[in-house]
Amino acid sequence: MTSRQSTFSNNQAPQRYGGAILGNGDIRIETSTFSDNSAGFSGGAINLYSDAVVTHSTFTGNTAHIEGGVFVSGLGVVTINGSSFSQFLAMVGAGIATPSTIEQAGTLVVDHNAFSGNRASFGGGMFVRPTYSVSLTHSTLSSNTALTQGGGIYTAGALPVFDHTTITDNIAVNGPYGTGGGIFVCEEGQVLQLGPQQIIPCHGTETVSYLTHSTVSGNSPDNIRPDCEPRP
Repeated sequence: MTSRQSTFSNNQAPQRYGGAILGNGDIRIETSTFSDNSAGFSGGAINLYSDAVVTHSTFTGNTAHIEGGVFVSGLGVVTINGSSFSQFLAMVGAGIATPSTIEQAGTLVVDHNAFSGNRASFGGGMFVRPTYSVSLTHSTLSSNTALTQGGGIYTAGALPVFDHTTITDNIAVNGPYGTGGGIFVCEEGQVLQLGPQQIIPCHGTETVSYLTHSTVSGNSPDNIRPDCEPRP
């Protein structure tokens, strides 16, 4: 399927996946707009199960009751470039979320994108799991909100690589569990490495993430939270 210069608005999948598009096959989306779409489970705007390329598109006001305004799963490679994601609402990963099962493992490349004003319980901008290889380059996560952890991004044992990426002015809100305003890293046996020198340990010796040529600042209540404590 190829979509160019198209508009998808006010579509619904009340009890299913992919409010506007449920993609099972090669998908290419160019210079398109997705607004106010919703899904009862995942992928308020798009639910992708295979190889996909999304370029220079605008996503705003899409809602998933469980996870991911854009939900990426399957064994393929998904590349998202030059697009914006704003005013999304979901329980997990309002902007983009990846799956939890190894059968759906794949690769997600996020390049030159902006995530702003999205809201979720966990991972306001993004929620990434270890099943996916994830890289964020030349992108911005700003003014996103998590009600508990990971205002900008929640990495649930994933290995994302950040390069030339700005994570700023994101918020994790709720009481004692409101942590990781910018980045929340939670998985025992892993660490977060900021460039070649600074390492934040998390009960282990493996590497969770590399941040190079990136800015993480102005997030509340903290910029980065490496935390292996179980949470309710």
